[in-house]
Amino acid sequence: MSYEAKISRMLDCDFRNFGFAAGAKGERAMAKYLVGLSCSAFMCDYDYNAPTAEHLEETHREFYRIVRSGQKRFPS
Repeated sequence: MSYEAKISRMLDCDFRNFGFAAGAKGERAMAKYLVGLSCSAFMCDYDYNAPTAEHLEETHREFYRIVRSGQKRFPS
């Protein structure tokens, strides 16, 4: 059982697992899709999919910024 599923059960809440396996690499298109989802919490775990540390450095902040832009309840 994934850690997301365990946390979801403990907190009695739903979660969405998009199941990209090694396919998620911080694409802007995916971040823009996620902006449209209503959520109370957000967990993104693509760090191990990044081909290099430089790729992660280039994508992570922008991915996070895009996702946060859709959550008006919280300051970015």
